Amino acid sequence: MLVDRYFAGFNIPSVSTNNFEAAQAVTQYLFDKGHEKIGFLCSPQANTSSVQERMDGFTSMYITNRKAADNFHILNTVMSPHASNDSEVARSDVEIIKKFLGANPDLTALISSEFSVTQLLMTALREIGKTVPDDYSLVMFDAYESVTLPLLTHVYQDQEEIGRIAFDTLLSTISEKVVGTKIYVPFRIVEGNSVKSLK
Repeated sequence: MLVDRYFAGFNIPSVSTNNFEAAQAVTQYLFDKGHEKIGFLCSPQANTSSVQERMDGFTSMYITNRKAADNFHILNTVMSPHASNDSEVARSDVEIIKKFLGANPDLTALISSEFSVTQLLMTALREIGKTVPDDYSLVMFDAYESVTLPLLTHVYQDQEEIGRIAFDTLLSTISEKVVGTKIYVPFRIVEGNSVKSLK
């Protein structure tokens, strides 16, 4: 039983948000706000299917909307999510993010693939004297509202419902009622104070 990810080629039940569609939705949301030059920040996608799906959903929207490919930039080398409590890795990630932003000065909006990446991004922005949403608009996945101030616009994933369905599916799998089912739980975009309209 897999939660929030799956293994391609393996007949294993999984329960998650449709990360591809969620990334498409937040990218379109930024397009609708007038942003076209958008950066996507994530850990190496080889480590998790959810990150790969989010990145693929993001890039697909440039094709769907016939927008120039050179308008988006991806930083997919943020290692801290896979090196828990390693301060040296976190410090290196902050510097990498600062270099990424410096190398792409035309970006007006950023999408963060997960909460830990958002924390590093906010540190990097603070160190270069930039703020959200005045200098960059920001949308994130995996928001934890209790520690995210001000409230950031984010993709809300119903973790309680995902857990409930995963448990029920696991019981069904044990009793051999279902095998290899991929179940998606609906998501929604929660608007916060982190996106500025350019229109």
